[in-house]
Amino acid sequence: MNEYENQALDFLKQTNSTLEIKFLKFDYHFPNDKEKRNIYMVKLSKGSRVFSFPYGDSIANTEKMLDKYFLTLANDYNRKTSTDFLDDIANGCFGSNLEWRIQRKFDAYNKDIDSMRIFSKAGKNKPSTYSILSCLNSQEFKNIDDFIDCFGYSPEDQKVSELLNTFEAVQNESKQLKYLYSDTELELLNDIN
Repeated sequence: MNEYENQALDFLKQTNSTLEIKFLKFDYHFPNDKEKRNIYMVKLSKGSRVFSFPYGDSIANTEKMLDKYFLTLANDYNRKTSTDFLDDIANGCFGSNLEWRIQRKFDAYNKDIDSMRIFSKAGKNKPSTYSILSCLNSQEFKNIDDFIDCFGYSPEDQKVSELLNTFEAVQNESKQLKYLYSDTELELLNDIN
C-alpha cells in the first residue's frame, strides 16, 4: 500500500467514516467520453449520514481489467491493446462468427461483469480509496464565473449546458460533503489531494 492510499484510509479512520464501492456498469461516464469505463456506485458514510455518487474509473484501470481477458488475444491478432482488439471486433473486422477462443473470453468477461453487478462486488481492479477521495471537492463557488476561473474552464471548451451541469454537480458535491463533515474534517479531506 502506498503513502497516498494510507492517507485516504487514515482520513476514513480519523473521521469514523466508511467507503463502499460497488460495481455498477461498463459504459460511458462523462458526456464527452469516447471510451467506455467501469462505473461504480460509491457510498461515503459517517454515522447516519450518507453521500452516494457514481464514480467513473480511469480508462487505464478499466483497461487493466480488459487486459486480464483480452490482451493475449489482442497480441495474437496483432493489436497493440485490448481496446483496439475490442474496437475491431465491434467494427466487424473478424466477421460475424468469432472464433471459439474469442467467444470463450467474452463469455468469461461477461460472467465476471454480471457477477460483479449481481453480487455488488467491485472486483480486483476497483478504484483505490485514494482515487475516489482525492477527486472530491468541498469548495463552494459563489457563481459560475468563480467556478470557471478556479478550474480553468472556458465557455468555448464546452457547451454552455454541459458547463452548467458540471457546475451544479460540483456545487451539489460540496453541499453533500459539508453535510457529512465539519470544516476541520474537510481540511483533512483536502490534504489527501
